[in-house]
Amino acid sequence: MPLCRSSVYTFALLWSTASAFYLPGVAPTTYEHGSIVPLNVNPLTPGLSEKDDQLRSVVSYDYYLPAFRFCRPEGGPKYVSESLGSILFGDRILTSPFELKMGVNESCKAACEPTPEYAYDKPSALFTNQRIRQNYFLNMLIDGLPAGQPYNDPSTDTDFTLRGFPLGEVDDAGKPALNNHIDLVVHYHEAAEGKFRVVGVLAQPSSRPDNKRKPDGGAECGNAAPTSPNLYLDEQGEKTEVTFTYGVYWVESRTAWATRWDTYLHVFDPRIQWFSLINSAIIVMFLCGMVFAILTRALKKDIARYNRLDSFNLDDLSGSGGEAEDGVQEDSGWKLVHGDVFRTPKNPLLLSVFLGNGAQLFIMTGCTIIFALLGFLSPSNRGSLGTVMILLYTVFGFIGGYTSSRVYKSFGGEAWKRNIAMTPIMIPGIVFATFFLLNLFLWAKRSSGAVPFTTMLVILGIWFVISVPLSFAGSWVGFRHAPITPPVRVNQIPRQIPPSTTYLRPFPSMLLVGILPFGAIFVELFFIMNNMWFGKVYYMFGFLFLTYTIMIITCAAVSVLLVYFLLCSENYHWQWRSFTAAGAGAGYVFANAILYWIRRLSLGSFTSGVLYLGYSLLLSFLFFILTVPFALEHPVILACVSHLEINPPEESSLDRPFDDKSDESELNKTLLCIMSGIAHHLVKRGLDATHEQYRSGSFAQQDGGDKKPFGHPHAIAAALIITGAAWFFAASAISYIYGGVVATLTMIETPTATAFKVDPATTTTAEADEADAPLLSVDEKKSSSTPATEPELFYVKTKPITSKIRTTIKHLKAEAGPWSRFRGLQVALVYHFVHHLLFQFLTALFGGALLSQSLAAIFAAVILSRMQMLWTHVVISTPSEKKWYRRFPSIEQGKKILLPTAMWALAEQAAICVPVILFQLFDLEGYYADPNGFKDLPEMQQKSVALASFAVLASGLLTAILVVFPATVTLKRVQASLLSEENDTIVPFDRSFGGKVQPEIVGGKGVVSMLDAWKTFGWAARIRLVKLYAKIAAIQLSTSVFFVMLAVAEVRMINGDYILY
Repeated sequence: MPLCRSSVYTFALLWSTASAFYLPGVAPTTYEHGSIVPLNVNPLTPGLSEKDDQLRSVVSYDYYLPAFRFCRPEGGPKYVSESLGSILFGDRILTSPFELKMGVNESCKAACEPTPEYAYDKPSALFTNQRIRQNYFLNMLIDGLPAGQPYNDPSTDTDFTLRGFPLGEVDDAGKPALNNHIDLVVHYHEAAEGKFRVVGVLAQPSSRPDNKRKPDGGAECGNAAPTSPNLYLDEQGEKTEVTFTYGVYWVESRTAWATRWDTYLHVFDPRIQWFSLINSAIIVMFLCGMVFAILTRALKKDIARYNRLDSFNLDDLSGSGGEAEDGVQEDSGWKLVHGDVFRTPKNPLLLSVFLGNGAQLFIMTGCTIIFALLGFLSPSNRGSLGTVMILLYTVFGFIGGYTSSRVYKSFGGEAWKRNIAMTPIMIPGIVFATFFLLNLFLWAKRSSGAVPFTTMLVILGIWFVISVPLSFAGSWVGFRHAPITPPVRVNQIPRQIPPSTTYLRPFPSMLLVGILPFGAIFVELFFIMNNMWFGKVYYMFGFLFLTYTIMIITCAAVSVLLVYFLLCSENYHWQWRSFTAAGAGAGYVFANAILYWIRRLSLGSFTSGVLYLGYSLLLSFLFFILTVPFALEHPVILACVSHLEINPPEESSLDRPFDDKSDESELNKTLLCIMSGIAHHLVKRGLDATHEQYRSGSFAQQDGGDKKPFGHPHAIAAALIITGAAWFFAASAISYIYGGVVATLTMIETPTATAFKVDPATTTTAEADEADAPLLSVDEKKSSSTPATEPELFYVKTKPITSKIRTTIKHLKAEAGPWSRFRGLQVALVYHFVHHLLFQFLTALFGGALLSQSLAAIFAAVILSRMQMLWTHVVISTPSEKKWYRRFPSIEQGKKILLPTAMWALAEQAAICVPVILFQLFDLEGYYADPNGFKDLPEMQQKSVALASFAVLASGLLTAILVVFPATVTLKRVQASLLSEENDTIVPFDRSFGGKVQPEIVGGKGVVSMLDAWKTFGWAARIRLVKLYAKIAAIQLSTSVFFVMLAVAEVRMINGDYILY
């Protein structure tokens, strides 16, 4: 008991130490009064705009870029030594002309003497003003501490420091003003008598056009706004001379040197993160309990059945219990595939390489977070986080090579040389190539964030000199070890996999399973992206450690559940599915990055957009590789299958883990509902938490304490345009696939029948008439037998292929490939384009009246009747090697289709014109033009208007049903009758139309008449087609409702609580 208590106290002490104190990364520097305190400068970085809460660029620029015209130190600026991680993260620290002396106040001092070379010409003025509009920040370092501005978090009423200060500001008139004066307030702490240390730096920039340099070397600082006008750079061509000045004020502070970074390491409203972590932890416990319950229940029931098998074998030697034993040994579910579950997956080499790199990245990430949690990665040691990540990934190359080779050998792979070479080169090569490509954009923009070529060579040296040899060594050790042998022998002939349910198919399962790991990290990911893109210091490694642990457990739990579902459905291809399912969270991470772009970024340049998307894709790819559930659930499957082979007889497999199939099905459905509910709960809480973060005031604007809407019109417009485009394509696809292809096949399909021959000489009447008739005795059979006559044929009608949309699509995919649902699309696009041009020409020729437009549409359809018949032939026939433009019907065939096409076009126009004519006859236009006038009408007149409106709608609907419907069916069937004999139809089709069509080679017309085409389309087929149109209408309505709700949700998410700004 005392040992447990001391352990708890020790853990609590370590946790409190890690969350409130850090181990210093550099030794403290002590200054005496009047000694020089170095001030170094870092690149200019884009910051968050105070006006609209947006980031407008992701490109940083060097402080001494000539276009900025900043003062340089004598002898030129010199680089300050930096770590590898600091360089990769964009630091370019240089010396500056600013002179600071410990404890010596300076109210006004010139940074340099203004000379013509420091004057702003037109190009430099345009460049600098653009950076001011994009809200760029200056970054200065005094004794390693960044100069910043004070800020108050209204949610917690905490004062802290934001790194950097603005280059300038945009006034109310929209003109950018340059800040040419900086007041530096340096806080110091007296460590010993006469020994001082810097513990804080605040910067207060201002725009002062009256700054002057005195002849004696001093400076005269003008007044700042609003008592004096701002300093504006002339963009019209006149040079603007600017005098840069600064002031230094020293303030004594009680803050100790060891805690001087605490004011920079502020956590915005930690309650949100705690709430998210508690939610995620509860859900993870529930998932783990679910997995544990499934495994223990399955194993316990297996053991019980083994015991029953043993008792049958010992006590029932006479065989009287065979029936009961057969019931116990009946196979179903996951035990049916125990001989295939360890079958080598497809592309084992690629999977093993992914697993090796995933294990390497997984351990590197975990170790880095632990080091940071313990305080070894201090923010005072700039770039230490990136340096440690690179070094750990390099050292853990041994683990990656070992994992990849061991798994590949267990798969029975023979290309061991390729495995050894691909493991350390493939994934790092993809990352390095992407990073190098993005770096080219930075080089082109002259950005300081571009990694120097020498640093690239250093990275390549670390990669090929250290990481690759370590990976080779790990692969050599892995191949020398014995492979992981499965507990059962793999069957020689693969077992056939039955069709799986919708949610177990690859894409739906990835969507379902991937959202759970993403939901666990959603809130923490939001804070990480805020700190990463807005230049803040991320130091919430305690939260990150808990989130990472929860993500690991969630990935393992959902992957085990998915594999269990797959094996229960007798699908043994689980290796790739388990790897990609949890990795599907990477898709949600990238989608979250896109949403973050819409809400928080206003990137105006192409380079910034490419960089943001490139780095987001790179992070999503690394997240996909990071999730390695295969290694976590492989032991589970080994244990289960090993247990499966403990006691059963050699030639029999075990019964299913549940009592009957309904139990297993119900359990699967229950678990699916639970997982869906968990996903919904996680995402909802994450969105609520993030929205509350905005509402709390941490990022929102405040004016006298009143909250204002965000109002991002460009983001809203972009989101609505994307949603509208998706809506248009979805509606068009539904209309074409279901209303075009499937409907046409429904119109021409002829139900088939299967013939059965029955011999009356050997078949009783009861057997012929009733399949389930009772058995007869020999005498009864003789008495009931019919006299010996010729065999009779019985016909049983089969269900039409087009009876359901799903069966039709499946049939098309089986006969013509996965894209067969879009068959004829090229013809349709050309037809509609040409029809539109012809219609516009004829309308201009005939006039713009309603009747003229109807005539133009009819003539255009008749002229293009051959192309319309071509589309029908392409849709209903089997795939052909001929291109569609080589399958045009002949002119003679085109003449036979002119009348049906004209009647169909006339029916189409009647459905449009009849309601319009009735609308005008009833004079309803005046009532609908003024809705308020309709309310003032007498009650009887209102009823009359409503009845007239109903009559207009009913006329259009009746015209469509009674006229357009028969005309469309007739036209399609007449067109189908003209299909060439060399082309087979993709669905059963009676070319003779019940003997009413005679081929031309025997003297017939070779085409069905319009009346026979409609008559041979029976009532069953008509009802089937009407049901199809009803389904299409329901699908289109559901799709429209979904996209409308999505658009409203996007506006709410982007614009806060305000739908309209």
